[in-house]
Amino acid sequence: MTGEKSVTQKTRCSELEALIQQCDGDNPDPELVEQVEQHLEICPVCHEAEDQLTRAVVAYRSVTPAEPSASFEEALVDRLCHKRDPEEPR
Repeated sequence: MTGEKSVTQKTRCSELEALIQQCDGDNPDPELVEQVEQHLEICPVCHEAEDQLTRAVVAYRSVTPAEPSASFEEALVDRLCHKRDPEEPR
């Protein structure tokens, strides 16, 4: 690395942390949400962290989940339903 801080180190912002601590999970105060949004616009550290998080979420949502094959599912069910002798080779 060329002296760059990690994402965790770069996102340490006491002002944003204080705002987030006031948030009520599922039902945040609209005024508080507005304060967080304003902060994200003016704080370069938090703005960059928001951009990185947004890109990660977009990338995650764009990935198609892998479906296990029928043979995998059958083997898994067989393995879970039938107790093996610990001495039996795999």
